[in-house]
Amino acid sequence: MSRARHRADGPASGPSLSRRAVITTPLAGISLAAIAVAASRLGLNPDPETVVMRLEAPETKALPVDWNDALTPEPVAPGTPTPSPTRTPQLVRRELKPKATKKPQAVSTSRRPVRSFSGKRDRILAEAEALFGIYYLWGGVSPSTGFDCSGYTRYVYNKVGLYLPRVSRDQAAYMVPVRNPKPGDLVFFGNPVHHVGIYVKPGLMYDSPKKGEKSGTSPIWRSERTFYARHPKLM
Repeated sequence: MSRARHRADGPASGPSLSRRAVITTPLAGISLAAIAVAASRLGLNPDPETVVMRLEAPETKALPVDWNDALTPEPVAPGTPTPSPTRTPQLVRRELKPKATKKPQAVSTSRRPVRSFSGKRDRILAEAEALFGIYYLWGGVSPSTGFDCSGYTRYVYNKVGLYLPRVSRDQAAYMVPVRNPKPGDLVFFGNPVHHVGIYVKPGLMYDSPKKGEKSGTSPIWRSERTFYARHPKLM
């Protein structure tokens, strides 16, 4: 049913056009004629200009949302500054690499230099160094008994497969004289020759020096004749 609510715009003087009727109805299909009949029954003089209808729309169900429209950004007026996007801080996971530890280097307790055995010259020096500390013996040719100077050089050369005569004078005659010696060549002293050693570097040689001393390093000294020579197979 319809409910009528009256509101006066001025002092009441009976039904007249000065009164304004507000009629609320839940139906939207009522004609103005029906409204006028209802108003006359209430003692009103209805006029289409003074009758205000408020139609209550029936309760409607929520329509499905179109997310494409909902996500469409609103138009921006020209000249409006665009806010810079804010960066979300991200956590970066870094893997800690273990610190490289230096491997302990082996410390040689020997005073002999460590050499490779890649060539005959290196092998000559290595064999000579392995015989350090053996006492001199005149005519000696073996580490078990001792060496003289030529016995020492001959034994070392034979260990690497190079022939040498027995005594220093014959060794000097067999070798080829050179001006620029290389490690492993022989150095001879005297005229006639009376001593021999193995050249290592300028001013240094390996030899079995003299009675009471051991084989090892010795300085290269000057004699009435000092010269260098090379084995024919090392030329």
